[in-house]
This record gives sequence, C-alpha cells and structure tokens, in this order.
Amino acid sequence: MEKQVEEFYLNSYRTNTNDTVTAVVERVAFGGHDFFVLIQPLPIPGKKIALVHPAATILTAFQTLRTSFLIGAFIALILLFLVNFYANVRLFKPLQHLIKIACDAPQEDFKILSSGKKRSEIKCMLEILNKSLTQFKALNKINIDKIISERKKLEHIIEQMVGGILIIDPENRIIICNNLFAQWHNLDKRNLINKKLSEITGLNMYQDMINNLIWEKSSEIKQQRILLDSGKNGINRTLEANATNIFTSGKTFIATSIYVRDITKEHEIDKLKSELVSTVAHELRSPIVSIIGFSEILLEDTIKENEHKEYLRIIQKESSRLSAFIDNFLDLTRIESGTMPLNKKESDFNKTVKQVLNLYKSQAMQKSIRFKTYFEKPVFVHKYDTFLIERVIGNYLSNAIKYSQPYTFISVKTYSKEGHLYFEVIDNGIGISESDLEKIFDKFYRVPVKNDDMPKGSGLGLSFVKEAIAKHEGDVFVRSKLGEGSIFGFKLPLDIE
Repeated sequence: MEKQVEEFYLNSYRTNTNDTVTAVVERVAFGGHDFFVLIQPLPIPGKKIALVHPAATILTAFQTLRTSFLIGAFIALILLFLVNFYANVRLFKPLQHLIKIACDAPQEDFKILSSGKKRSEIKCMLEILNKSLTQFKALNKINIDKIISERKKLEHIIEQMVGGILIIDPENRIIICNNLFAQWHNLDKRNLINKKLSEITGLNMYQDMINNLIWEKSSEIKQQRILLDSGKNGINRTLEANATNIFTSGKTFIATSIYVRDITKEHEIDKLKSELVSTVAHELRSPIVSIIGFSEILLEDTIKENEHKEYLRIIQKESSRLSAFIDNFLDLTRIESGTMPLNKKESDFNKTVKQVLNLYKSQAMQKSIRFKTYFEKPVFVHKYDTFLIERVIGNYLSNAIKYSQPYTFISVKTYSKEGHLYFEVIDNGIGISESDLEKIFDKFYRVPVKNDDMPKGSGLGLSFVKEAIAKHEGDVFVRSKLGEGSIFGFKLPLDIE
C-alpha cells in the first residue's frame, strides 16, 4: 500500500520546475488510512523521490516521546526541589543561623547559641565563632574593667586633692566636682553635677572668670581671690581660684577647669606680717618716745623733786616694757629656730611658782588683786628649765592681772593627774570668745577688744609659752567664756628626762 501511495502522490504532485531542492512533508489520506509523505526533488529535472510512512506509527512514536519527556521533566523538577530543599535545610538555613548569631551576639551580651545536631562543617564554624566571641568578650570585659578602674582612680585622685576641683563643659554645665569644693561653698556635690553653673547660687563669682576665658579662647590661666562668708560652718575662708581652658590636640575647646586653693592661713600670715611691722613699730616707738620725752624734762632745772622721781619711775617702767618686748621677741625666735638650748635640772616646782608669784604681787596690788594658791602635796621635784618655766608662769600671771577687774582674785593651782604635772591660772577677767580661742597661742595674734582703755599685748607672750612648753614635750590649754574669765595652763609629763 505504501508503494501505491508513493506512485499516486508522485504522479499527482505538482511542483515548480525551478524548485529543485525543496523537500515537502505532507499528511495524506489513502484507502482509509493516513500517511506522512516526504517528497524530495532530485537534481535531475522532473525527477523526485518520495518517502511514505503510516501516520499512526509516527504519531504513536511522537506520543511516546512526549510522554517520556513529560515524565523526565517531572522527575527533574522533583530532583531540583529535593536538591533545593536539601541545600536550604542543610546549608542555607544554618548559614543564616550563623549570621544571625554573629550579628546578635554583641547585643545579647555575647550569649552564643548551641550548634545542636548540625553538620560537622556548621558545628566547626560555630565553634570557631564561639571561640572568637568568647575571646572578644574577655577582651571587652578587660577593657571595660580597665576603663572603670581608671575612672575610679581619677575620681579618687580628684577627691584626695588638697584643693577644690570644678570642671565646666562648653555648655556651661558642671561635669566634675570634688567634695572639698562643695564643702567650702556649703553645697552638696550631688546637686551640682550636670547643672549649669549660672543656676547654682553661691558660685556666681566663678562665672565671670569662665566668661572671659571662653570669650578669649586662650589657655591662659586666670587667677582670682575669693572671700567666702562663714555660712553654716562658721569659718571665713580666703580662696584662690585658678581657671584655664582645656583643648584637645586638635585645638578643639572641650572644657574649662577651675582649681581652688584654700589660702586662709597664708592670707592670715600676710596680715600678721603687716601687723608685726605695725606692732613692733608701736611697741618700740611708744616706750622710746616716753623715755626720750621724760629724759628731756629731767634735763630742765625747774623740775620739782617729787616730779623728778615720778618721771624716773615712768622711764624705768617704759624701759622695762621695752626690754620685756625685745626679750620675748628674741627668745621666741631662738626657740622656734632651735638655737635656745634647754638647761634642765631638778627643781621644786611649787617653789618656782611661789617665787614668780612674789615677783608679780606688786603689779597685782596696784589693782587690788589678790592671789589664791592651791598647791598639791607632796612637793614636786621635777627636771625642767627653770628660766623658761618661770617666763611661762610670768606670762600667764601678767595676762591674768592685765585683763582682770580690780578687787578680784586670781587662783593659781598645781596638781598631778594621769602621769602629768599641771599648772593653772584662773582669773575673773573679760574672757575670750570661742572663735578667738583657736588662735590665742598663734604668733602676733591679739584678741580684739572693743574698749580702748583695755590693755593691748604684743601677741608674743602666749606664742612664747606654747613654744617653751613644747620644748619640754608638754601641752598648753585654755578654757574660757566671754565675760566669765579664763583658765590658762600647761601640763608636763612627770617621767620626762
């Protein structure tokens, strides 16, 4: 049948005689059957070759091929899905998990998640990451601990400084302040940090310094003396403030620091030096003027006998006053410099006290003042420098007479207590205020008196007493209330050699 179809189709096929190379495939029906015919013209004119094959066979083959292709494609898709699932489960998700751990570890305080039952490669990577982050955590902790330690060390240094520290940032806020600075200004340190300087009552004196420094933008040190009122603590202070700007290495302004030093004692010493010149000049000038003046009067022939003796007495008194001042001044200087040796010998202490009392009885009688003595027995035989101790007792008695009212008593006591020998002079004078008691033994310090008629000392006598007793390894003391009199005394160790 295929031969018949071939002959039939070749006879009935018409083609262009010029088309000698084009092949044609057609589906034809013949005898109730379908055939596929391939006609290929030959190079010979009018000659063709035909290939005939039943269509059913070819269509069956095509259907089988399509089915096989679809099955293969489906299997390939399943394999691709499985490969993708495997890669996602076994590789990509663990890697994402690993990346998340690496990203989240710093925020989670380095808490590394367990690798679980992952593949060995992932476990290995997690172990490496764990090890790295553990080391990083240790180094970070060391750095944090070091920063905290250095900060605490700096805070401790600032708190231990002998001066006040105040540091202001460019926004005029207090960022550092030590307790000493706050205490000097009667403030609480906790209420100062992060507050603007202009908002703090009592610190306005520093604002002008800071304003000038910020305006000038220089590292020059500004200095200012500040006098603080007594406030709550009852102490007047003189402070010296030194302010300067702080810059980075790149010349960027970052803060202003103020260092405050308590110069109260230095200020008082300066005042005492000035007072010393005034006191020495006065103490020397007054008796010298009196001596010269009365000496000139004595040279006149018209002076009477009784006046002659009175003027001589005044000259003698002023000469003694001048001599006492010079002696006290020189002796105090020698004791302080250590050039005055102690000449200690065994002596009867009560006897020494009685001898000094006899020397001052006439001075006391001029004001109708009487001595009352209370001597503990047995007699104290003690080693001390008689000359210095007599001078000490004399200074105490002289002051007691000078500041006591007429027609009163001055009590003198000697007694032993807790291994010490005590001496006390008790008067009924004007008394001393509590603020003056702390300075009463300071050199050149004189208690202020409102009454111009009250006698004024040189400020050397009690300083001499303190130094002389210290030479004997003893202590001086005073108890007094204003308007109620005073108790001055000293104690010496009985076992002193």
